[in-house]
Amino acid sequence: MDFEGVDSAELPPIYDCVDGMLNELFSNPPAPEAQMEVTFSYHQYRVTVEQNGNAKFVKTG
Repeated sequence: MDFEGVDSAELPPIYDCVDGMLNELFSNPPAPEAQMEVTFSYHQYRVTVEQNGNAKFVKTG
C-alpha cells in the first residue's frame, strides 16, 4: 500500500504503536450503544478506529 507517497514497508508497523491493544479491545466488543472508538497518533496522522472496525486517518503534520 502506498500512503501519501510512502511505501508501507518503510513505516513501522501500526501494531507496534498500539501494542496489540485493538485486537484485545475489539475481541469482545461492548454493546452497540457504547459507541466505543480508539484514537491514536501514527506517522503524522491521527487514526480513529470505531467499534464497527472502520478506521479514519487525519493528517496532522
